[in-house]
Amino acid sequence: LSILAVAGLAACSTTRLPNGCVVDAKAHQYAVSSQQQLVGKTAFNEVLLVSFTDRKSGHALSIFEHKGNVWAYDYDRGSWRIYQVPATTAKRTAKFIYPEWRIKTATWL
Repeated sequence: LSILAVAGLAACSTTRLPNGCVVDAKAHQYAVSSQQQLVGKTAFNEVLLVSFTDRKSGHALSIFEHKGNVWAYDYDRGSWRIYQVPATTAKRTAKFIYPEWRIKTATWL
């Protein structure tokens, strides 16, 4: 993990650990990757790091492709379909997920 990327998430809201969203998103990414390897496939599977201009904390979540759709997984909100493949830029993906917040930065980890 990049220390600079995680530093922007210093107050990542979580009920588990400080910055637990990063750890959880990476764990989910590895689980999705393992499942894809077992069936001999590869698909889009990244962790999205997001910071906001109107909130002090940022957040990390797993973004992955499954059955022709791009899904988001966040341990606070579960999984939900965000759009059809192909995956788009990190910033556009963040805007799909957080339409109510102004996105400062969004990057793939």
